[in-house]
Amino acid sequence: MRPKPPQRTYRAADPELTAARLAAGAVLYESAGDVAGTAGWAYVHGIATLWRNGNLPPGIGEDPVALTEQLGPYLFQRSKAARREAARDGRRAR
Repeated sequence: MRPKPPQRTYRAADPELTAARLAAGAVLYESAGDVAGTAGWAYVHGIATLWRNGNLPPGIGEDPVALTEQLGPYLFQRSKAARREAARDGRRAR
Protein backbone atom coordinates (compact mmCIF):
# COMPACT_ATOMS: atom_id res chain seq x y z
CA MET A 1 0.00 0.00 0.00
CA ARG A 2 1.33 3.42 -0.87
CA PRO A 3 1.84 6.03 1.86
CA LYS A 4 -0.98 8.47 2.38
CA PRO A 5 -0.50 12.06 1.22
CA PRO A 6 -0.16 14.56 4.05
CA GLN A 7 -3.43 15.76 5.53
CA ARG A 8 -4.08 19.44 5.05
CA THR A 9 -6.35 21.65 7.06
CA TYR A 10 -9.28 22.99 5.06
CA ARG A 11 -9.68 26.73 5.43
CA ALA A 12 -12.96 27.82 3.86
CA ALA A 13 -12.08 31.51 4.19
CA ASP A 14 -8.71 31.18 2.41
CA PRO A 15 -8.84 33.72 -0.47
CA GLU A 16 -6.91 31.45 -2.88
CA LEU A 17 -9.21 28.52 -2.10
CA THR A 18 -12.28 30.69 -2.52
CA ALA A 19 -11.07 31.97 -5.90
CA ALA A 20 -10.21 28.43 -7.09
CA ARG A 21 -13.57 27.08 -5.91
CA LEU A 22 -15.47 29.85 -7.72
CA ALA A 23 -13.47 29.40 -10.93
CA ALA A 24 -13.92 25.62 -10.91
CA GLY A 25 -17.61 25.95 -10.13
CA ALA A 26 -18.11 28.38 -13.00
CA VAL A 27 -16.51 26.00 -15.49
CA LEU A 28 -18.28 22.94 -14.15
CA TYR A 29 -21.80 24.24 -13.63
CA GLU A 30 -21.93 26.60 -16.62
CA SER A 31 -20.81 23.87 -19.01
CA ALA A 32 -22.68 20.91 -17.53
CA GLY A 33 -25.61 22.38 -15.60
CA ASP A 34 -26.52 21.84 -11.97
CA VAL A 35 -27.43 18.15 -12.00
CA ALA A 36 -24.64 16.94 -14.29
CA GLY A 37 -22.17 19.29 -12.61
CA THR A 38 -23.03 17.92 -9.20
CA ALA A 39 -22.75 14.36 -10.50
CA GLY A 40 -19.31 15.09 -11.94
CA TRP A 41 -18.18 16.81 -8.76
CA ALA A 42 -19.37 13.89 -6.61
CA TYR A 43 -17.72 11.33 -8.91
CA VAL A 44 -14.32 13.01 -8.89
CA HIS A 45 -14.39 13.80 -5.20
CA GLY A 46 -15.41 10.25 -4.36
CA ILE A 47 -12.36 8.87 -6.17
CA ALA A 48 -10.14 11.56 -4.64
CA THR A 49 -11.34 10.71 -1.14
CA LEU A 50 -10.82 6.97 -1.64
CA TRP A 51 -7.32 7.65 -2.99
CA ARG A 52 -6.39 10.15 -0.27
CA ASN A 53 -7.51 7.80 2.49
CA GLY A 54 -5.76 4.77 0.97
CA ASN A 55 -9.05 2.93 0.40
CA LEU A 56 -8.72 1.99 -3.26
CA PRO A 57 -8.38 -1.75 -3.91
CA PRO A 58 -4.82 -3.02 -4.36
CA GLY A 59 -3.77 -3.25 -7.98
CA ILE A 60 -6.28 -0.70 -9.31
CA GLY A 61 -3.57 1.90 -9.81
CA GLU A 62 -1.76 4.63 -7.95
CA ASP A 63 -2.73 7.62 -10.10
CA PRO A 64 -6.15 9.09 -9.22
CA VAL A 65 -6.32 11.12 -12.45
CA ALA A 66 -5.67 8.07 -14.62
CA LEU A 67 -8.17 6.06 -12.57
CA THR A 68 -10.83 8.76 -13.01
CA GLU A 69 -10.24 8.75 -16.76
CA GLN A 70 -10.40 4.95 -16.85
CA LEU A 71 -13.59 4.59 -14.76
CA GLY A 72 -15.58 7.46 -16.28
CA PRO A 73 -16.31 5.94 -19.68
CA TYR A 74 -17.17 2.59 -18.08
CA LEU A 75 -19.71 4.17 -15.73
CA PHE A 76 -21.31 6.38 -18.34
CA GLN A 77 -21.49 3.68 -21.00
CA ARG A 78 -23.12 1.32 -18.49
CA SER A 79 -25.58 4.04 -17.56
CA LYS A 80 -26.51 4.68 -21.21
CA ALA A 81 -26.94 0.96 -21.84
CA ALA A 82 -29.16 0.59 -18.76
CA ARG A 83 -31.37 3.49 -19.90
CA ARG A 84 -31.71 2.03 -23.40
CA GLU A 85 -32.61 -1.38 -22.00
CA ALA A 86 -35.12 0.08 -19.56
CA ALA A 87 -36.77 2.17 -22.28
CA ARG A 88 -37.02 -0.90 -24.50
CA ASP A 89 -38.66 -2.85 -21.65
CA GLY A 90 -40.94 0.04 -20.67
CA ARG A 91 -39.42 0.58 -17.22
CA ARG A 92 -37.22 3.14 -15.53
CA ALA A 93 -33.45 2.58 -15.35
CA ARG A 94 -32.00 2.16 -11.88
